[in-house]
Amino acid sequence: MGPMATTDLARTVPWIWTAFVGVGSMVLLVGQPETFWSDLDGSYLGLPTLYAALGSLIITRHRGQRIGWLLLAVGTAGLLTAASGLLMPTEPPSSLSAGQLLALVWENLYWWVGLLLPLFLLLFLFPTGRFLSRRWSWAGWVAAVFTLQAVMSAAFQDEIGPESGDWTVANPIGFLSINVAYDGPFGAVFGLSLVALLVGGVIAIAVRYRRSTSLVRTQIKWVMYATTMFALVLASQLVYPDLQRAPVSLAFVISLYLIPISITVAIVRYRLFDIDRIISRTVGYALVVVTLAAVYALGAVWLPAQLLGEQPPLFVAASTLAVAALFNPVRRRVLATVDRRFYRSGYEARRVVGEFGGRLQDEVEVEHVAMNLEAIVRETMRPSAVNVWVPRQRRDQVS
Repeated sequence: MGPMATTDLARTVPWIWTAFVGVGSMVLLVGQPETFWSDLDGSYLGLPTLYAALGSLIITRHRGQRIGWLLLAVGTAGLLTAASGLLMPTEPPSSLSAGQLLALVWENLYWWVGLLLPLFLLLFLFPTGRFLSRRWSWAGWVAAVFTLQAVMSAAFQDEIGPESGDWTVANPIGFLSINVAYDGPFGAVFGLSLVALLVGGVIAIAVRYRRSTSLVRTQIKWVMYATTMFALVLASQLVYPDLQRAPVSLAFVISLYLIPISITVAIVRYRLFDIDRIISRTVGYALVVVTLAAVYALGAVWLPAQLLGEQPPLFVAASTLAVAALFNPVRRRVLATVDRRFYRSGYEARRVVGEFGGRLQDEVEVEHVAMNLEAIVRETMRPSAVNVWVPRQRRDQVS
């Protein structure tokens, strides 16, 4: 097999794999109950295909191929999780079949090995698909040890059950007690490996950011923005479990979709959108929502409770009108403040260009205009060189 055939095969296999994941996801949609969609469970079935497709796109672009394979693995793991749900027993069986045993083992593995581990490795590899240097390759060995320990604990504990812990049954291939599988040396290896990958990954992405060019820094900002959204929503679900069936669940699903999209956009697109602008707007509107929600809660809930001991409709209506009236003033003030703090370059550029436009109304000398224009370009865009060309004919006409 020649090199061209090998290259074509390397480009074809990921897409065949993606097609398998997509068809599998479609098959799993057949015969699902209505609650499958009302509980947002159906929205998760698009994730395996999306992760696999975007991973294949990165692989075929020959940039950061390891990142593409990691995304493809996450997509496959998601499909296996959805398929294992069909084999999962709803109550303790008298004896476990091979399919039920595999489903229970995978349910206890997926969150750690199928999702978090690839995301942690992405911190070491993004955006080039390579470690910063050979000294950082220890993360690969730690990931292997982490995976081996997780598989041993999940597959060979003497009692096994769903991750919820509602019930357990005897494991036909188990020989480790639950205390040994999750405590002692096994627990220490698991915890230390997890912390090492998380802390090391954050340090690795920070070091890469400091050493990189502006393009790579923008790529890193894109992915860190999506990862931060995912972490915030996940933290809110863990702190407030009652919110899991509220709009936070939808936000969690959206954040899972944002991660592969941001990775692919950062790697595939040469000209990236201004992520600083997106970050400033996200922070700004979040502060606007929090501020207006506090005003509404103060006027509609706290104040009437303190004064009257109840919540009359008049206070609710007045608070609603107050929030509506405050929306635009609060939005303008907050966004301007956030731009000054988090989007300084863009804010300064708009301010300087605005001042330059005002000076143009009183300026008649072409040379002065050219000098001012050169200064504005240097201050806002910071190029390596600036040349201003003024036609000689125009100079004669002005003089």
